[in-house]
Amino acid sequence: MFILRALFSTAAAVALLAGSAVAANAGAASTTLRSETVRVLQMNLCNSGQAGCYKQGRAVGEAIEKMKAHKSKVVTFNEICRDDFAKFLKAEGDIWGHAKGHFRAAGTANGGTIACKNGGDYGIGVVQEGNAAIKTWDGQFRDQSAKNEKRVYSCMYAPSGYYACTAHLDSSDEKIALAQCKQLMFDIVPTIRAKVGVDVPFFVGGDFNLEYDKNDKENVQNCVPNGYVRKGDGGVQHIIGSNNARFTGASTFGMNETDHSALVGTFEIG
Repeated sequence: MFILRALFSTAAAVALLAGSAVAANAGAASTTLRSETVRVLQMNLCNSGQAGCYKQGRAVGEAIEKMKAHKSKVVTFNEICRDDFAKFLKAEGDIWGHAKGHFRAAGTANGGTIACKNGGDYGIGVVQEGNAAIKTWDGQFRDQSAKNEKRVYSCMYAPSGYYACTAHLDSSDEKIALAQCKQLMFDIVPTIRAKVGVDVPFFVGGDFNLEYDKNDKENVQNCVPNGYVRKGDGGVQHIIGSNNARFTGASTFGMNETDHSALVGTFEIG
């Protein structure tokens, strides 16, 4: 049992949802999907200002260039600041005419939030094309390392689009990272789908700090449920999509202002 915090972008009220793992499509109403190509873009920008890979904020502009180049309908971000997220949300709106999204700050051991060098919140976020009121969920994972940073997830559902989540999983212990990934994919994702009850594609992107390795007990594939497909960058970044979106390809693109490549997954719907 776990708790998801549901936040509505058009209201200040917060509702709490509790649930347990269910089958991927349980409780979801059948929906006629419009035919379209959806590109999902995952980026880790190392933009807190606190790490050695920080490039004086230049990763933000480079990320926006990638968003424009790939015209991704869903974009997931790790290691960003709240101010960065506002820029990404505007950029997605500039590309499509409208966009929605959700940012979640990383937690601390004492219940606070991690700060970027500029003093703003440090965390993760997800944006997607859309103009209707959205539902969002976020929270801390059950399993955490002894480090001060407590890992979190950020999810959204857009009635005019899709379900989407991102997470930046533990970097110090693969066992903890795998437990977080399993909670995300086997508990949080299906509970959101069952709560909303609409059978549209679900996309998850993030830096999972797990690799695909059949000989490793902490193989990232161990947290991919039936009914989903995963593609990675050959390292620790991955995109997962539900099978009601047909995966057609994944590509990586080098980035100069962060220590991670950009990962793009392409899906055909309808």
